[in-house]
Amino acid sequence: MNVSLRSVLGALHNDSLCRERSLEQLVDAAERSRSKRARATARIIARALVTDANESVRLKATEALGEVGNRRDFHALQICSQDSRWEIRASAYSSMASAAGRVALTQIRTGLSDPNPIVRRYAAVALFDVSGCAAQNELKELSDRESNKAARVGILYGLSRCGDTVAAGELKALCSETDPHVSSAAAELLRELPLACK
Repeated sequence: MNVSLRSVLGALHNDSLCRERSLEQLVDAAERSRSKRARATARIIARALVTDANESVRLKATEALGEVGNRRDFHALQICSQDSRWEIRASAYSSMASAAGRVALTQIRTGLSDPNPIVRRYAAVALFDVSGCAAQNELKELSDRESNKAARVGILYGLSRCGDTVAAGELKALCSETDPHVSSAAAELLRELPLACK
């Protein structure tokens, strides 16, 4: 491992940019080395930083837990899902799906009613990522009551993955939306769909 624990811990006391860069370096090193010890170290530091005063550090810590975390990091991700910044809440639901899986299902469902439509989109994708097509009925109910296009993108993605061709058609149509947040998110998720779902 190229990054020493001592240098990372020392950087925690420096400015936020150092904390952010040190965390990125540590996560990268942990992923490259595939060492359990390196991953554990990255997880410990990321958990310590989810309550940092600097929002970009909190975001990096949330993303890091999605990359190297596991279900033992669920509590830290719960804290992230209640952050005042929508970007951190959105990242928290995505990270919960990859790190905590089914353990996070109840918390992911709370994200489906977040005031921010982009957070709701991330929570809908996380719901599908954790539950697969077992969430199809729940996604269908969400689709029936969600009117915001930015949030619908995530719901339509999950339904499309379950073979719903109407949802796939609507997702394609949203790629032409004038709101760039909607069109780019729809295009990105459409690219992730297996060919059979398009």
